[in-house]
Amino acid sequence: MDNFLPKAFDLDVSNNYCSDYQYGSNKTPPHWHSGAEIIFVLKGKFNIMFNDSWHTLKKGSMVFIPPKQLHCCNCEDDTAEKIVLGFRENCLGSGGIGLSLPSSVLPFCVFHNLENTPIPGLIEDFNEHTEANLIYSEDLMAKSLLLQIYAFLIRYWNSMGIDLDKRSQNKTASIIYKYIEAHYMDELSPYKIARQFNISYSGLAKAIQKYNHTTFIQCVNQIRIENAKKLLALTDKSITEIGLECGFSVTSYFIKVFHQLTNMTPKAYRDLLK
Repeated sequence: MDNFLPKAFDLDVSNNYCSDYQYGSNKTPPHWHSGAEIIFVLKGKFNIMFNDSWHTLKKGSMVFIPPKQLHCCNCEDDTAEKIVLGFRENCLGSGGIGLSLPSSVLPFCVFHNLENTPIPGLIEDFNEHTEANLIYSEDLMAKSLLLQIYAFLIRYWNSMGIDLDKRSQNKTASIIYKYIEAHYMDELSPYKIARQFNISYSGLAKAIQKYNHTTFIQCVNQIRIENAKKLLALTDKSITEIGLECGFSVTSYFIKVFHQLTNMTPKAYRDLLK
């Protein structure tokens, strides 16, 4: 499990998917993964900090954590039982929606009262298959179960008005978004990026709006703030240092943008994790 879902910034993993049955009280410090993670509660309850707030999950509840999303867990229930599974994008096959999801899905990643849905059976079967000594047929079965679980999530997000089918077809915007993710700490000009990808400025703006439902500036700031959260959680660097490292040359502007996107200051966010 630890090799597949690495703590902090270790992205060099080899497994495509994994599963782990966990029980009893435990605490997991702030971290994030290169793959997606799903936690399903079989019994008892535990608390998870995800998407800037703490959530209590009880029996039949589930949380889906997209790649690179900071989170931490705290379980003080000795009777708690849960299944934690993780998977990488290549498990979903080629040409699909993948794991590059817009931030608009984050408020819709915590699920309660799933007992009367296919999810509990799918997750328990997935855990059973991944814990076995995998032969090729068992490996195919695990991937089939995983695809059914992810299809459930996609249908739910589409019902919430998040059209992931159209987003998956926007290849230009996906490439631009990945470029911004790789250069968020630099001074980014939409005009220079548009020229680099041989499109007009208006074409760039429209592509980003369709892909992430935001403007260019909002998109850049979202990516910068997500990385600032990780530095706040995983380092003891000052707020000024973190702002500079994430592309904000003025600390007051960094704090302003952070508050706009999280409804709290960087210091308050650090305290929240404690």
